[in-house]
Amino acid sequence: MIAIAVGLALVAAIFHGTWNVLVKVSGDPITTFRRASYMAAVVATLSIAPAWLILGKPVLAPAAVGFCLISSVLETTYLWLLSTAYRRGELSAVYPIARGSAPLLSVTVGLVLLGERLATPQLVGVALLLIGILSVTLSQARGRATLPALMTGVAIAAYTSVDRVGVRLATPWLYAWLLFTLMAIELPISMWIASALRLYRQPEGLRPPTWSQSTVIGIFFWAGYFLVLWALSLAPLAVVAPVREVAIVAVAVWGVWRLRERERATIKLSGAIATLAGVALLASRGRRFSKGPVRSRHAFEKGGIPMPTGTIKKLVSDRGFGFIAAEDGKEYFFHRTGLDSSINFDSLAGGERVSFEIEASQKGPRANRIKLT
Repeated sequence: MIAIAVGLALVAAIFHGTWNVLVKVSGDPITTFRRASYMAAVVATLSIAPAWLILGKPVLAPAAVGFCLISSVLETTYLWLLSTAYRRGELSAVYPIARGSAPLLSVTVGLVLLGERLATPQLVGVALLLIGILSVTLSQARGRATLPALMTGVAIAAYTSVDRVGVRLATPWLYAWLLFTLMAIELPISMWIASALRLYRQPEGLRPPTWSQSTVIGIFFWAGYFLVLWALSLAPLAVVAPVREVAIVAVAVWGVWRLRERERATIKLSGAIATLAGVALLASRGRRFSKGPVRSRHAFEKGGIPMPTGTIKKLVSDRGFGFIAAEDGKEYFFHRTGLDSSINFDSLAGGERVSFEIEASQKGPRANRIKLT
């Protein structure tokens, strides 16, 4: 499953980098996104019948719809922020800042709000991310694109976290269809509101992309994110994220080489490489450690301590969670998103023997990475 997820993430990186290049050179980015979102929704809709026939009846839990709605609002915000950044700055500067700041934000939340601690390789990763983002920022002549690019990273971190949970509650291709359909509705409405409030005005003299160009962008737009959702349903975010961000270096090189963004090119490319290395180290096997007695799997393996085991005691099927009665006499909460990808929550009946990690949460220790034994 991990190998398949890595392959999907690599292809997604190619698609994502490609549509970003096409949007940057298209004229007015938000107008391009509007047309591309229409076409992405059309492509996603046309794929429903074949996917249903080939892959079988899809699953869409009610909770997944809620997660999808939240994600669509965050992604619409992301499109506005990215459009603003592309209007103000260069592709080779905006893309590394936007993509690199997202994992950095996730780490900050973990350290400040969740009391997590980082292993040495991950601390190095944080340093490389800071160096990379700062380098790319300083490479810009005026730096007007830095703030919207950083805010784009905030939006990326937010919708990725939401989708990480939501996609586990639904069939990935159906979740992707709903997501892009909602975005195709929300984006033109937000443009109308922005125009009415005089917050946005389409630049004069710029022709919107043709519908054929919009179709190409829409296909890459939809396919790239669908592949990420599929990969997230097969492997942890820590595996998918760094592979997905290979596009950071590729897009930076393209901007310098093909778009002739040659000013301070060495600093830009060095910053992009440092950003990619930082993302990879953050997702390294060093793992994050939480304060207190709760141990991660890394701690169990390193210390030669066997993984906790127990029995699934109770299931709340309509809400997607349950409880595990551990052999040490304690009872641990778990959510369906904490199950190994080989386990179907809906097929559980209770009484199954499992091994699991214990991780900290805001409501106390809970079971995660649950496997049948």
